[in-house]
Amino acid sequence: MQPLLPLQPCYGITVNPVAPGWIATGSSTPEEENEAKYVPVGRACRPEEVAAAVTFLASPESSYITGELLVIDGGNCLTENKAPK
Repeated sequence: MQPLLPLQPCYGITVNPVAPGWIATGSSTPEEENEAKYVPVGRACRPEEVAAAVTFLASPESSYITGELLVIDGGNCLTENKAPK
């Protein structure tokens, strides 16, 4: 991402990576479905939630946002121990 940042202002290009966490899909294993319960929001992410964030970043409404990493993980990156207590 770093090499793109100096070029983007003169062309109106914004650069914002997206880092999704666990995504609930039809191929999720029973173990993954169980582990998702311990994410702070209590579930895995839905694909449409990531799509909505990407749609926003691609829209004119986000034209002033650039160089930001958007983590979409339900707070999973905030907790050290995700096991049940």
